[in-house]
Amino acid sequence: MSALKDLSHLKQSHIAFLLKRIGAIVGGKKNEQLRRLNHELVRPRLVLGKDKDGVERARILSVDMGIKNLGYCLTKVNIHPDTKTTKPSFLVATWASGPLFPETNKAEESNEDPFDLYSPSNFSKTALDLVKNVFLPLRPTHILIEKQRFRTGGQPMIQEWTVRVNKLESMLWSILATHNEYNEFKIQTSAVDPARTTKFWVPVDKAVKNEEKVMADTKKLKINLVKSWISKEKLPEEIDLQFGVQAHPMMNFFATGKRFAKGEDTPKKRDDLADCLLQAAAKVIWELNRRQIADMSVKQIELLCKSADAATANSSASTG
Repeated sequence: MSALKDLSHLKQSHIAFLLKRIGAIVGGKKNEQLRRLNHELVRPRLVLGKDKDGVERARILSVDMGIKNLGYCLTKVNIHPDTKTTKPSFLVATWASGPLFPETNKAEESNEDPFDLYSPSNFSKTALDLVKNVFLPLRPTHILIEKQRFRTGGQPMIQEWTVRVNKLESMLWSILATHNEYNEFKIQTSAVDPARTTKFWVPVDKAVKNEEKVMADTKKLKINLVKSWISKEKLPEEIDLQFGVQAHPMMNFFATGKRFAKGEDTPKKRDDLADCLLQAAAKVIWELNRRQIADMSVKQIELLCKSADAATANSSASTG
C-alpha cells in the first residue's frame, strides 16, 4: 500500500466522504482534510495477526460504556488474503449487557446507600473484577472502548453519572495498560468515538435542532438496523456477518423483546447491545475501506466518489 500524494483536485465533499468511509475525523478546511486523509490511509485502524495460510485473525471485544447498562460483544474476525473472492468473516461469539452493580440497583433506585460504591477503593475493585473475570476470559486480541464525553448537550454543569462513567473508563484503560506491561500476551486497546460510529451507520437529520429528539430518533434507527441484520433483511456488504450459538439468546431478545427464562437476567435496554455491535463492525469495515482506498488509483477514487454522489441522489429522490 502506498500513500496518496495528490487528491487536491477532489471536491471537499468527496474528501469528507473518504474520511468518513475510513472512520477518520471529517471536519476542518480542505487542506487539513487532505493532510489527514493521506496520514490516515497509511495508518492501520486494526493490526491483526496472521496464521500460516496468511489469514488475518482477531478476537475483538467491543464495550459500550455504562454503569446501569454496560454492553459488550466479542467478535471473531477472519480476513483472507484475497478479499475480492472471500468476504471477511465476522462472527458474533458473545453478546451481553447488564448493570455493573447487579446486586445494588434496587438500593440505588430507592436512594439507600449501604456503602459508597463509587469511592476509588471500591470502584477500582469493581473495574478490576470486570476486566479480570469478564473481559480477559474471552481472550480478546483487541478491546474497543466507547469514548466518553464530559458534558451533555453543551450544558454548563457536569452530571454525576458522567463523572462516574468517565472514572470507569479511565480505570479500564489503566488496568489494561498494566496488563500489557506485565504480560507477554498484549491486548490492543483503542478508543472509539460514538458520534463517529453513529454517523457512519445512520443518517442524521440536521434540520432537527432538539438534541433529545435527535438522540431518541438515532437510538431507534440503530436498533432497527441491528434488527435488520438479525432478520437478514439487510446485511452489511463488506463483511460476512454471522451469530454464534452463545449469542442466540441475545439475538432473540433483541428481535422480539421477549424476556429470558426465570432465573436468567434479561437486559433492560437494546441500544447498548446495538452500540457495542455497531462499534465492532464499524472498526473492521473502516480498516477494510482504508486498505481498499489506499490500493486504488486516483481514477478509481474519483469513480468511487461519483458513485457515492449517485447513490445519495437516488436516496434523496426516493425519500422526497
